Amino acid sequence: MEFWFFINAFLLLASAAGVVCFRNAIYSGLCLIVNLLSVASIFAGLGAHFLAVAQVIVYAGAIMVLVMFVLMLLNAKAETPRWTTFLYVGAGGVVALLLFSQ
Repeated sequence: MEFWFFINAFLLLASAAGVVCFRNAIYSGLCLIVNLLSVASIFAGLGAHFLAVAQVIVYAGAIMVLVMFVLMLLNAKAETPRWTTFLYVGAGGVVALLLFSQ
């Protein structure tokens, strides 16, 4: 049971980082689907089966399919990095380290 929780927690954190870090909106949306499914798996492991099923049906099933349809319909391209992007990443890293140290 604990081993399954740690696998899901790692998958949850990795997919959350993928949502933020990927520049392509399609990859980010797919990582968000994995994130929602791993949350549902954690709910199921805790014994909240109704929440797990509701998470899969409502969020990962309906809303994310709609979001992925819109992203593919718009044909969003990956954003090209600029020098301000590196400034934002550095400032975000400093804020993340400060929050993590708390």
